[in-house]
Amino acid sequence: MTKEHNVPDNETWERLWSSAVTRSQTHEQPNSVSLLIYKQMSRHVQCNGLRTVELGAGTGSLSYAMLYSGQAQHVTLVDRSESAIELSRKLFRDSSQVTWHREDFFEHQGHYDLAVSAGVLEHFGQVERKALVDVHAQLADHVAIIVPADTRWNRHRMAQESTMKRYGWQEPMNAEEMVTLFESVGLRVVACERFLPRYGFPGTGIRKLGRVIGWLAQRCLPSSAGGLLLCYGVRS
Repeated sequence: MTKEHNVPDNETWERLWSSAVTRSQTHEQPNSVSLLIYKQMSRHVQCNGLRTVELGAGTGSLSYAMLYSGQAQHVTLVDRSESAIELSRKLFRDSSQVTWHREDFFEHQGHYDLAVSAGVLEHFGQVERKALVDVHAQLADHVAIIVPADTRWNRHRMAQESTMKRYGWQEPMNAEEMVTLFESVGLRVVACERFLPRYGFPGTGIRKLGRVIGWLAQRCLPSSAGGLLLCYGVRS
């Protein structure tokens, strides 16, 4: 259900990043979804040596992929969760090419070549979404935002009580919504496309069954049926 106003609370994210499940996972390498997001982004963001900022960076996996591929020369990670910052430090091992800021996205200042976020915008209400896209646009001339696509399986998953309890309220988004948001803050959309068909697909949360269903979905469904949506734009 669409909300006009919604701002995720700090407690939800601190609970997620400090949970036993999260901490039992290894964070010494970027996760596979972040690597696939990076691969999709690289089809459009083809410059090297960028100064990038990631808003709501979490464990920093996406920034890690950009930095160690050479796409980014320096990455700035912004997150409100102390536990997320701690996890990302383990991934980067306190690299001199990384700057960390524990603060609200709306308060961060600076200027970068690229502002990016993944899995963040869908947690905000309609009013706050526009404000957050504007924050991206104020920070950089190039903006890439990745959200769950508006698919039936994403909507079903996000409506589940267990998902709400772990991640808070969220709503998938479609290409038309993203293009409208980008254009409303002066960004010219270069690409807005779905990818990664297996993301959020029914059954992928069940380990063994999920591997089979995810494998079939990735190979049998076109990219246009993907569960993630990438929107990339540049300042007009």
